[in-house]
Amino acid sequence: MGNGPSLGNSLLFPVPKSSYDETLDQLIWIPEDFGFNKRRWEHKSFPALWIKSAKPTKCIIIYFHANSCDIGHIQPELQVISDYLNASICAVEFPGYGIPPDSIYPKEYPNGDDINRRGISAFNLFVYLGVPASSIVFFGRSIGTGPACRIAGDLGKKGVKIGGVVLHAPYMSVHKIVQDYSPLGTWIIDNYWDNEASILDMAPNTPLLIIHGLDDEIINVIHGKTLFDKYESKFKMGYFPSESYHNEFYIIDDIAMPFLDFLRTKSNVNDNQPFDIDVPKVYMNKPSRFNKRAEPVRSTSRDVHICNLRSTSLPSFGETDILKSNSKNNSGRAESARMTNSRTESSRACKAQTSGPCGIFRRTVNPLSQKKGSKSTSPTVDEKPLSNYLDQLTQRGAISREFVNEVVDHVHETVDTLVDTAADDMK
Repeated sequence: MGNGPSLGNSLLFPVPKSSYDETLDQLIWIPEDFGFNKRRWEHKSFPALWIKSAKPTKCIIIYFHANSCDIGHIQPELQVISDYLNASICAVEFPGYGIPPDSIYPKEYPNGDDINRRGISAFNLFVYLGVPASSIVFFGRSIGTGPACRIAGDLGKKGVKIGGVVLHAPYMSVHKIVQDYSPLGTWIIDNYWDNEASILDMAPNTPLLIIHGLDDEIINVIHGKTLFDKYESKFKMGYFPSESYHNEFYIIDDIAMPFLDFLRTKSNVNDNQPFDIDVPKVYMNKPSRFNKRAEPVRSTSRDVHICNLRSTSLPSFGETDILKSNSKNNSGRAESARMTNSRTESSRACKAQTSGPCGIFRRTVNPLSQKKGSKSTSPTVDEKPLSNYLDQLTQRGAISREFVNEVVDHVHETVDTLVDTAADDMK
């Protein structure tokens, strides 16, 4: 997986120019496939951001970022959240994002399956280091809500009790958010994540917090509210703030405050005693491509009061069942810092890509703007947003001009096929 760019993956994952290199502060390297493929974890690692809490904590958050950003972009935002919650955060980098490729860290291409695998590797590493699963919370934003939901659902099916799940601006499924812009998109883009299905695997014992701004202009709030309504559990919490957009929101008011309330009242993290655990220093250095990765060093800190480390076991994830795809620095709103900058699935990127979640398709019918009983018009195909989006990717060096021509030809062939099929049906 991840050996080359597919048409759908290149559109679903618009890789931004890297914001960091191996000198990034708080950067760690987690063994690839840790806990279910020893051969790979000895020879390959992936970058992640590790923000350790200032004081002993009951919570470790595994974070999956949004599109058009990497872990360097969202470092300041996560530091604010970590400080407010007194929680440690591990932000998983997506394949192909972040660190520029070289002879040691080869070029990779993003895809949903490998993102899932990285999230499980991070989870397994912390369990191995002695953190109870019930202290680990999966947190995803936008596209990152998919892997957060999927991993939590798979753990739920295995009977693993985690701390909880937090979803910021989630979608019902990849295909349903693409369909909001153009049905043709589902012919090209894989339905990697189906959050509606995943929450059923999580229920009813996994605590869930859904945060979705009422004014989200990229992923309509109907997605978040639908997921909330369908999740049948006494451990769920929903927060739908006004004046909160997809890429412009209050870090403290809209994220950190409801998150803290969730941790205190709904999550499982309070079942555990505070612990002070850190990632071993061996994971803070860029690994050599040809050297074996040292086996993780379990914590021996006296502040760890969580379990017998030698008896810690990992959830069983074999190669065949490892998550295959479904093919405001203060509390007052008036002065709380509003998160809007050019670095996180940014307002800059948002303005340049107003046609869709990845700037691929233009919305032609707003499902919430339709009056009850009114006739829904069929969405029309507008090639301009797709053309502009591909031009942006070409200018960033993410794809070649030859690949752009292949995309355009494929879209034209798909449209021609649909037109011919419709014409035959009408005869």
